[in-house]
Amino acid sequence: NSILLAGGETTVHVAKNGGAGGRNQELVLSAILDLPKEVTICSFDSDGWDNTENAGAIGDYLTVEHAKNAGINPQGYLNTDSSLDFFNQTGDAIKTGRLPSNVSDLMIVIRK
Repeated sequence: NSILLAGGETTVHVAKNGGAGGRNQELVLSAILDLPKEVTICSFDSDGWDNTENAGAIGDYLTVEHAKNAGINPQGYLNTDSSLDFFNQTGDAIKTGRLPSNVSDLMIVIRK
């Protein structure tokens, strides 16, 4: 078992006519497309606001399986920068409400 903790802010290229979401949700959506079964990733903003009401998201292979079983194409949401809609539909969004601190984004990767 291992855990990777990282802090900072990623950069996201937003396509023309893109959807809604933030850098943390985009990071998780991008990562889950290729994650091995034993890895879970979580990324969130310390102030509770990832350019949307979601603070971030958590994802693993089950997120992708649930999405595909529901007819939701993760790659399509990634292509249109619509991570907010994706994680709201899968139930993997992190929602904390606005928080009084803004230190950094936090990324956690767990390998079981």
